[in-house]
Parts: sequence; structure tokens; C-alpha cells
Amino acid sequence: MKVLTHIFLLLIPFASWAQIDQVQGEYTLEMGSEEQHFIVYTLRLNPDGTFYFHSRTQRKKSLPSETDLYGRGSWKAEARRKFSTEIPVISFVTETGDLNEQYTLDFTGTQARWISKSPRDKSDREVTTRLRFFESQIFWMKGVDLIKN
Repeated sequence: MKVLTHIFLLLIPFASWAQIDQVQGEYTLEMGSEEQHFIVYTLRLNPDGTFYFHSRTQRKKSLPSETDLYGRGSWKAEARRKFSTEIPVISFVTETGDLNEQYTLDFTGTQARWISKSPRDKSDREVTTRLRFFESQIFWMKGVDLIKN
């Protein structure tokens, strides 16, 4: 019985790591209409632990009419326990070497929760895989949901 308990306890981190491994990919969010005010956020999480972020804002009645903001750095996934389930949380870090004239957004301290359908959920309900940002020094990123492509 002790051996089975030890094996079970050793397998729990691997089950959560399999879920964290699915986090990488491209996430986007499109808001507004192209006739007036249109915003597109694109985040690419690479398998090597780096990320690239692009925010494009198009305004019809403003100068400048288009604004592009970029960010890059590294990301790390960790599983945080909440009650009996483990929730993957993504932490972002931007080093000073990642910042330059083009890449101006500093994602240091930014955290997002990875939301997806649980493998144990056998129902027909649709759950959109997404990242929900709950902590950020970039004020307009808090509460943003980026949907996985």
C-alpha cells in the first residue's frame, strides 16, 4: 500500500506538467470594429520559454491613426494548487536586454491563468482555451482574455 501511495504521489506532478506543456502557441484578441476603433493583441508563447507580444490599435478619428506596441521576454509555467485541482499559471519576465526602441512593453511581474477544458470533463460543453491576465504592471492587460488559435 505504501508503494502504491508513493507511486501515485510521484505521478501527480507529471499529470499537471502534461497540461502545462499544452500552453505554448499563439493567442489573440480582437476588439472593436474596423470602421471606428480596432484593437488586436497577439501573444506567441514559444516552446523554448520566450514570448513575443504585439498590440495594434487603429483609430479612424485620431492622430496617429495606427499605434503598434511590442513586448518580448521569457515565460514560465507553474501549477498552483487551488482546492483539489492544479491551475497552470504563466509568469512573464522582461529582462533589460529585451527592451529597446521597438520592444518597449515591460511584462515583468505579469501573470496569467491558463483556462481550458479539464480532461476529466466528459460533457459536451465548449470551453475556449485562453489566457486570462490577472496581474500586470501594464494597466490595460489586467482582466484581458487572449484566445488560443
